[in-house]
Amino acid sequence: MLDLRSSHARRTLGALSAALLAAACTGSVHQEHAAAGGTETATAGAPAPTDAPTDAPTDAPTDLVDEAAASAVADATGPVSGGDETPAGVATLVAVRTAAQPTLGVERVVFELDGAALPAYRVAYVDGPPTRCGSGAPVTLAGDAVLVVQLHHTQAHAERGGEVASTIPDRDRRLAQPLLRQLTLICDFEGETTWALGLAGRRPFRVLELRAPTRLVVDVGAGQPARAEVR
Repeated sequence: MLDLRSSHARRTLGALSAALLAAACTGSVHQEHAAAGGTETATAGAPAPTDAPTDAPTDAPTDLVDEAAASAVADATGPVSGGDETPAGVATLVAVRTAAQPTLGVERVVFELDGAALPAYRVAYVDGPPTRCGSGAPVTLAGDAVLVVQLHHTQAHAERGGEVASTIPDRDRRLAQPLLRQLTLICDFEGETTWALGLAGRRPFRVLELRAPTRLVVDVGAGQPARAEVR
């Protein structure tokens, strides 16, 4: 029996009452949270839970071609030309991408430019190694065939902060694709850019002109139809 007359007993009883009151309040908070559909998983002193990382894909250019929206298509083994011969100014090449398209049986190279108009271009196979503009030095590429893409009224550089910088940093690419072995910029001078594609062999190719954004697409391979009609 606890003697309430002693000061020690009174202090002990007060501490016990405070502990019981705190426990009752805590239980009330848990019950209210559970009634609202929540769960109590965090503990005092533990960090708050964070969202786990996911492997959800992010938006990225795929260069999937809506052939009904393409303004021109040409399939050939000989030269193909097109584009605007008299554009308002010089367009800047902002990206060059490569990708295999297994469903079409082709390997794709995409040249993306700023502006709304696609400048004049020429795509053709060449016999022997291509040459660099200005110096005329021959360029040796991997593979057994070379397809050259000339983009007139274009440049692959721009002025940034008072200095001229390349808009396509990777100008010489070795590729591990079955057909496309190397992609090299051989000219960026006086409104002319030229790319040389080193291929495993000479294959038919097709050229597509796309808008929004402005792109020239070159598909190389034997998988495409002999002729594609595009509205």
